[in-house]
Amino acid sequence: MERTSPVLCPTANGAACASAIVRIAERASDAVWRMGTDWYPMAGELARIVSDRTEVPTRDVLGVIAALSPQVGWAVQCSSLEPFIRAELDAPGSGQHAGFGRNREKARRILGGWDPDAVLRGPKVRAFFAALCGDQQSVTVDRHAVAAAVSWNEGTAPDVTALRFRNVARHYRHAARMLGSWRTCPRDLQAIVWLQWRLEKRGSLVRLPAPGLDGGSA
Repeated sequence: MERTSPVLCPTANGAACASAIVRIAERASDAVWRMGTDWYPMAGELARIVSDRTEVPTRDVLGVIAALSPQVGWAVQCSSLEPFIRAELDAPGSGQHAGFGRNREKARRILGGWDPDAVLRGPKVRAFFAALCGDQQSVTVDRHAVAAAVSWNEGTAPDVTALRFRNVARHYRHAARMLGSWRTCPRDLQAIVWLQWRLEKRGSLVRLPAPGLDGGSA
């Protein structure tokens, strides 16, 4: 059983984590706030465009995006999405994508008629799918989201376990309430903090608006 002491599991310290998330968000520029707030709507628009072009339901396109997302950059995801779907529609099993083989199989099952909710596994992927579908309370917790939340605890970069996922998702919701619902929702706050955290750690701003729409990159 995983221990939850503040030393071994800093995500258990809700007040410190929520405050750290708020501080990072408040350091972000207006441009970062706009980019983070626009990301999920832009991803949804990309899915609608691909849906119109391929006649695959938008929700299924979003399911394919979520299925193929682990360890795949957003620029690659967007450039490969429509070709993958078209290839699968023409000849099932022929689509090429940078995602893991098991994730391509999940995407193929969705394109074959399975409900995404019955196919997608893992809290991060399922949360990502819910967020893509418009759930503003859904928080996609990856290693950057966890690292940002525990930035108050220097030298800590815990792995994303199921417990830490639940903790950190809850802390982003708390942080969104601290900031005020008129400013942002938990889903968009995670995107804003993700951008700002990467900017501070890597020194460059990762563009998140969907490349399929405006040529951006992740």
